[in-house]
Amino acid sequence: YGVDAVMIGRASFGRPWFFKEVKHYLESGEELPPLSSEWQLNVLRQEVEGSIRLLDERRGILHVRRHLAASPLFKGIPNFRDTRIAMLRAETKEELYRIFDAIGPMLP
Repeated sequence: YGVDAVMIGRASFGRPWFFKEVKHYLESGEELPPLSSEWQLNVLRQEVEGSIRLLDERRGILHVRRHLAASPLFKGIPNFRDTRIAMLRAETKEELYRIFDAIGPMLP
């Protein structure tokens, strides 16, 4: 149907390392070994910082938080609903980072 690029872009929401995985697969024909959850959280922090630099803190957080809350990194965390809601309501990067810090030990 000619929507390959749309599907690639959609797969990157909340998972910006997806492009690294695709590149590795195209170059080697093998799947990239799983990236550590700490590494993935750091990438999400960089995504927050980039959004803030591009816009400003208020608009940058508004833009990025819905992508973060949808990240497959958090899939399977028990009782994640309240944390997800807090992430969607966060208004500063410090709030988001506190949530990340609280989630970190629960990740595989």
